[in-house]
Parts: sequence; structure tokens; C-alpha cells
Amino acid sequence: MAEIPITFDEVGLRVRFASWRLEDLKGVMGANLARDRIGQRLQLMQEFFFHLVGAREVLALLINEKRDLKHDTEKVSIGQVFKSLG
Repeated sequence: MAEIPITFDEVGLRVRFASWRLEDLKGVMGANLARDRIGQRLQLMQEFFFHLVGAREVLALLINEKRDLKHDTEKVSIGQVFKSLG
């Protein structure tokens, strides 16, 4: 299977998606709780964190690759990357 090249655009895209979900979440937070579906808030919150954590993980992969840190791409984490960078 061919590897897909990782770019800074991939990180930015995930942060942008998280930003959109955060704006959507802010839009429903002021709504009347009795009329608002709690599931909508929960879904938006989950999507926000999903994209934010995804951006963090892609950033770890990108730094690992660009700095040639040699961490296993299946197991690389932002913590490992920070420790390797000193």
C-alpha cells in the first residue's frame, strides 16, 4: 500500500474543521435547553475534539517525518516527538 504524503495543509485542514465545529457549538450553546436537542451539542463537541486531536496526531507524524526522528509511524505520539526534540 502506498503511503500518502503528509503536509502542513493536512494539519491546517483538521484545525479548520475543528474551528467550524466550535463555531457551530457556540451557536447552539445559547439556545433554550428545553428546545435544544442535547444530542446536537454532544455531536458537535465530539466532532470538535475529533478534529483537534486528529490535527495533533498528524502534526506529530509530520514532525517525525520531517525531522527524521525514526519513530514507528503506527505508534508515534506528540509526547514522543517533544521528547525527541529536546
